Amino acid sequence: MDSTIHLWKYSFEIQWTIKTMTTGIERNLRRVVSGCMLLGAAIVYGPWVHGQSMDLGKILSDVHPEVDKWATVTLVKNPESHPEFSTFHLKNEGEAVDFWPASTIKLYTVIAGVEFLNQYGMPLDTIVAFSRPGSNGAYQRDCARTFEEMVSEVFRRSSNEDYTLLLRMIGIDAMNTQFLVPGKGFPHSALMRDYVTYRPVVYENNEPQRIELISPGGIRKTLTINGVAYRMRSGGVPQSSARPQGTARQPRNLPIA
Repeated sequence: MDSTIHLWKYSFEIQWTIKTMTTGIERNLRRVVSGCMLLGAAIVYGPWVHGQSMDLGKILSDVHPEVDKWATVTLVKNPESHPEFSTFHLKNEGEAVDFWPASTIKLYTVIAGVEFLNQYGMPLDTIVAFSRPGSNGAYQRDCARTFEEMVSEVFRRSSNEDYTLLLRMIGIDAMNTQFLVPGKGFPHSALMRDYVTYRPVVYENNEPQRIELISPGGIRKTLTINGVAYRMRSGGVPQSSARPQGTARQPRNLPIA
Protein backbone atom coordinates (compact mmCIF):
# COMPACT_ATOMS: atom_id res chain seq x y z
CA MET A 1 0.00 0.00 0.00
CA ASP A 2 2.83 2.40 0.83
CA SER A 3 4.40 1.72 -2.57
CA THR A 4 1.14 2.62 -4.29
CA ILE A 5 0.93 5.91 -2.40
CA HIS A 6 4.50 6.80 -3.30
CA LEU A 7 3.88 5.87 -6.94
CA TRP A 8 0.92 8.19 -7.29
CA LYS A 9 2.66 10.92 -5.25
CA TYR A 10 5.46 10.76 -7.80
CA SER A 11 2.94 11.05 -10.62
CA PHE A 12 1.40 14.15 -9.00
CA GLU A 13 4.81 15.80 -8.55
CA ILE A 14 5.71 15.23 -12.19
CA GLN A 15 2.43 16.67 -13.41
CA TRP A 16 2.77 19.68 -11.08
CA THR A 17 6.23 20.41 -12.51
CA ILE A 18 4.92 20.16 -16.07
CA LYS A 19 2.57 23.09 -15.40
CA THR A 20 5.54 25.43 -15.68
CA MET A 21 5.82 24.58 -19.37
CA THR A 22 3.79 25.87 -22.31
CA THR A 23 0.20 24.73 -22.67
CA GLY A 24 0.74 22.41 -25.65
CA ILE A 25 3.75 20.65 -24.18
CA GLU A 26 2.07 20.47 -20.78
CA ARG A 27 -0.99 18.76 -22.22
CA ASN A 28 1.02 16.18 -24.15
CA LEU A 29 3.39 15.39 -21.30
CA ARG A 30 0.52 15.05 -18.84
CA ARG A 31 -1.00 12.45 -21.14
CA VAL A 32 2.27 10.53 -21.30
CA VAL A 33 2.86 10.72 -17.55
CA SER A 34 -0.71 9.68 -16.72
CA GLY A 35 -0.56 6.69 -19.03
CA CYS A 36 2.92 5.59 -17.89
CA MET A 37 2.12 5.85 -14.19
CA LEU A 38 -1.16 3.98 -14.58
CA LEU A 39 0.57 1.31 -16.66
CA GLY A 40 3.39 1.08 -14.12
CA ALA A 41 1.00 0.60 -11.23
CA ALA A 42 -0.93 -2.03 -13.18
CA ILE A 43 2.25 -3.97 -13.97
CA VAL A 44 3.49 -3.92 -10.38
CA TYR A 45 0.19 -4.89 -8.76
CA GLY A 46 -1.73 -6.64 -11.55
CA PRO A 47 -2.76 -10.31 -11.63
CA TRP A 48 -0.39 -11.08 -14.55
CA VAL A 49 2.44 -11.04 -12.02
CA HIS A 50 1.02 -14.42 -11.02
CA GLY A 51 0.86 -15.72 -14.58
CA GLN A 52 -2.45 -14.35 -15.84
CA SER A 53 -2.90 -12.45 -19.11
CA MET A 54 -2.45 -8.70 -19.40
CA ASP A 55 -5.19 -6.58 -21.04
CA LEU A 56 -3.46 -3.32 -21.94
CA GLY A 57 -6.65 -2.00 -23.54
CA LYS A 58 -8.50 -2.22 -20.23
CA ILE A 59 -5.66 -0.49 -18.41
CA LEU A 60 -5.25 2.43 -20.80
CA SER A 61 -8.75 2.91 -22.28
CA ASP A 62 -9.73 5.67 -19.83
CA VAL A 63 -6.47 7.61 -20.13
CA HIS A 64 -7.16 10.44 -22.59
CA PRO A 65 -9.34 8.31 -24.88
CA GLU A 66 -9.13 10.99 -27.61
CA VAL A 67 -5.41 10.25 -28.09
CA ASP A 68 -4.17 7.36 -30.22
CA LYS A 69 -1.87 5.14 -28.17
CA TRP A 70 0.88 2.58 -28.64
CA ALA A 71 2.08 0.34 -25.85
CA THR A 72 4.24 -2.76 -25.55
CA VAL A 73 5.18 -4.33 -22.22
CA THR A 74 7.67 -7.16 -21.73
CA LEU A 75 7.70 -8.91 -18.37
CA VAL A 76 10.80 -10.83 -17.34
CA LYS A 77 10.57 -13.70 -14.89
CA ASN A 78 13.65 -15.20 -13.20
CA PRO A 79 16.00 -12.57 -14.70
CA GLU A 80 19.04 -13.76 -12.75
CA SER A 81 18.79 -17.48 -13.48
CA HIS A 82 16.55 -18.65 -16.33
CA PRO A 83 14.87 -15.53 -17.79
CA GLU A 84 11.44 -15.98 -19.36
CA PHE A 85 9.93 -13.19 -21.46
CA SER A 86 6.22 -12.44 -21.92
CA THR A 87 5.33 -9.63 -24.31
CA PHE A 88 1.96 -7.85 -24.44
CA HIS A 89 0.82 -5.33 -27.05
CA LEU A 90 -1.97 -2.79 -26.81
CA LYS A 91 -2.80 -3.30 -30.49
CA ASN A 92 -0.52 -4.82 -33.12
CA GLU A 93 2.64 -2.89 -32.32
CA GLY A 94 4.79 -5.90 -33.14
CA GLU A 95 3.67 -5.62 -36.77
CA ALA A 96 3.39 -1.81 -37.02
CA VAL A 97 5.28 0.10 -39.72
CA ASP A 98 3.52 3.48 -39.51
CA PHE A 99 5.82 5.15 -36.99
CA TRP A 100 9.34 6.62 -36.90
CA PRO A 101 11.46 4.85 -34.26
CA ALA A 102 13.96 7.74 -34.10
CA SER A 103 16.52 7.36 -31.30
CA THR A 104 14.89 4.30 -29.73
CA ILE A 105 16.99 2.18 -32.11
CA LYS A 106 20.10 3.25 -30.19
CA LEU A 107 19.06 0.97 -27.35
CA TYR A 108 19.34 -2.01 -29.70
CA THR A 109 22.96 -1.23 -30.59
CA VAL A 110 23.84 -0.94 -26.89
CA ILE A 111 22.37 -4.36 -26.04
CA ALA A 112 23.83 -5.93 -29.17
CA GLY A 113 27.17 -4.34 -28.26
CA VAL A 114 27.15 -6.04 -24.85
CA GLU A 115 26.45 -9.37 -26.56
CA PHE A 116 29.21 -8.63 -29.07
CA LEU A 117 31.84 -8.05 -26.37
CA ASN A 118 30.66 -11.11 -24.46
CA GLN A 119 30.99 -13.18 -27.63
CA TYR A 120 34.68 -12.25 -27.83
CA GLY A 121 35.29 -12.48 -24.09
CA MET A 122 36.02 -8.76 -23.71
CA PRO A 123 35.05 -6.54 -20.73
CA LEU A 124 32.78 -3.50 -20.85
CA ASP A 125 35.72 -1.09 -20.45
CA THR A 126 37.28 -2.37 -23.68
CA ILE A 127 38.76 0.27 -25.97
CA VAL A 128 37.33 0.03 -29.50
CA ALA A 129 39.53 1.45 -32.26
CA PHE A 130 38.07 2.13 -35.71
CA SER A 131 40.18 2.10 -38.90
CA ARG A 132 39.51 2.18 -42.65
CA PRO A 133 41.69 1.93 -45.78
CA GLY A 134 43.49 5.14 -46.70
CA SER A 135 44.42 6.39 -50.15
CA ASN A 136 47.45 4.05 -50.24
CA GLY A 137 45.34 1.03 -49.27
CA ALA A 138 46.77 0.74 -45.76
CA TYR A 139 44.43 0.98 -42.79
CA GLN A 140 44.39 4.35 -41.01
CA ARG A 141 42.92 5.10 -37.60
CA ASP A 142 39.63 7.03 -37.53
CA CYS A 143 39.12 7.23 -33.78
CA ALA A 144 39.02 5.21 -30.58
CA ARG A 145 36.50 5.06 -27.77
CA THR A 146 35.77 2.82 -24.80
CA PHE A 147 32.54 0.87 -25.00
CA GLU A 148 31.44 2.38 -21.69
CA GLU A 149 31.93 5.90 -23.07
CA MET A 150 29.83 5.14 -26.13
CA VAL A 151 27.01 3.72 -24.01
CA SER A 152 27.16 6.67 -21.62
CA GLU A 153 26.93 9.19 -24.45
CA VAL A 154 24.05 7.32 -26.12
CA PHE A 155 21.94 7.42 -22.96
CA ARG A 156 23.14 10.77 -21.59
CA ARG A 157 22.60 12.92 -24.68
CA SER A 158 21.28 10.52 -27.33
CA SER A 159 24.57 10.77 -29.22
CA ASN A 160 24.22 10.08 -32.93
CA GLU A 161 27.99 9.74 -33.22
CA ASP A 162 28.28 7.07 -30.55
CA TYR A 163 25.27 5.18 -31.91
CA THR A 164 27.04 5.15 -35.26
CA LEU A 165 30.28 3.89 -33.72
CA LEU A 166 28.41 1.11 -31.92
CA LEU A 167 26.84 0.11 -35.22
CA ARG A 168 30.28 0.13 -36.84
CA MET A 169 31.63 -2.07 -34.05
CA ILE A 170 28.87 -4.66 -34.35
CA GLY A 171 28.47 -4.49 -38.13
CA ILE A 172 25.27 -4.22 -40.15
CA ASP A 173 25.27 -7.90 -41.10
CA ALA A 174 25.72 -9.11 -37.52
CA MET A 175 23.09 -6.67 -36.26
CA ASN A 176 20.49 -7.93 -38.71
CA THR A 177 21.31 -11.64 -38.73
CA GLN A 178 22.26 -12.29 -35.10
CA PHE A 179 20.44 -9.71 -32.97
CA LEU A 180 17.36 -8.44 -34.84
CA VAL A 181 15.96 -11.92 -35.40
CA PRO A 182 12.56 -13.55 -34.72
CA GLY A 183 13.96 -15.60 -31.84
CA LYS A 184 14.72 -12.37 -29.98
CA GLY A 185 11.36 -10.75 -30.74
CA PHE A 186 12.20 -8.97 -34.02
CA PRO A 187 10.37 -10.80 -36.83
CA HIS A 188 10.52 -7.91 -39.32
CA SER A 189 13.15 -5.48 -38.05
CA ALA A 190 16.47 -4.37 -39.53
CA LEU A 191 18.88 -1.47 -39.04
CA MET A 192 19.94 -0.06 -42.39
CA ARG A 193 22.03 3.05 -41.71
CA ASP A 194 23.97 5.20 -39.33
CA TYR A 195 22.96 8.70 -38.20
CA VAL A 196 25.93 10.84 -39.29
CA THR A 197 27.56 11.67 -42.63
CA TYR A 198 31.04 12.97 -41.74
CA ARG A 199 34.47 11.59 -40.97
CA PRO A 200 35.84 10.13 -38.80
CA VAL A 201 32.57 8.75 -37.41
CA VAL A 202 30.46 7.90 -40.47
CA TYR A 203 29.77 4.22 -41.12
CA GLU A 204 30.25 3.75 -44.85
CA ASN A 205 29.06 0.18 -44.87
CA ASN A 206 30.15 -0.29 -48.47
CA GLU A 207 33.83 0.08 -47.57
CA PRO A 208 36.06 -2.30 -45.61
CA GLN A 209 36.99 -1.42 -42.05
CA ARG A 210 39.00 -2.81 -39.18
CA ILE A 211 37.80 -2.98 -35.58
CA GLU A 212 40.37 -3.47 -32.82
CA LEU A 213 39.27 -4.49 -29.32
CA ILE A 214 41.81 -3.70 -26.59
CA SER A 215 41.16 -4.67 -22.98
CA PRO A 216 42.73 -2.79 -20.03
CA GLY A 217 44.81 -5.91 -19.42
CA GLY A 218 46.32 -5.71 -22.90
CA ILE A 219 44.28 -8.40 -24.68
CA ARG A 220 43.80 -7.44 -28.34
CA LYS A 221 41.40 -8.82 -30.90
CA THR A 222 41.18 -7.53 -34.48
CA LEU A 223 38.15 -7.91 -36.74
CA THR A 224 37.85 -6.97 -40.42
CA ILE A 225 34.53 -6.13 -42.11
CA ASN A 226 34.36 -6.61 -45.88
CA GLY A 227 32.05 -3.68 -46.72
CA VAL A 228 29.15 -5.36 -48.58
CA ALA A 229 26.07 -3.20 -47.92
CA TYR A 230 23.26 -5.16 -46.26
CA ARG A 231 20.59 -2.73 -47.48
CA MET A 232 21.40 -3.53 -51.11
CA ARG A 233 21.34 -7.32 -50.58
CA SER A 234 18.00 -7.05 -48.75
CA GLY A 235 16.26 -5.06 -51.50
CA GLY A 236 16.75 -1.57 -50.06
CA VAL A 237 17.65 1.59 -51.93
CA PRO A 238 21.00 3.41 -51.80
CA GLN A 239 21.08 5.82 -48.90
CA SER A 240 21.11 9.49 -49.77
CA SER A 241 24.07 11.77 -49.14
CA ALA A 242 21.58 14.42 -47.98
CA ARG A 243 20.76 12.74 -44.68
CA PRO A 244 20.20 15.10 -41.74
CA GLN A 245 23.20 15.40 -39.43
CA GLY A 246 23.07 14.99 -35.70
CA THR A 247 24.97 16.70 -32.93
CA ALA A 248 28.47 17.31 -34.22
CA ARG A 249 30.92 16.14 -31.57
CA GLN A 250 34.06 14.25 -32.43
CA PRO A 251 34.89 11.21 -30.27
CA ARG A 252 38.11 11.73 -28.38
CA ASN A 253 41.11 9.79 -29.61
CA LEU A 254 42.41 7.42 -26.97
CA PRO A 255 46.17 6.84 -26.79
CA ILE A 256 46.77 3.30 -28.03
CA ALA A 257 50.25 1.87 -28.27
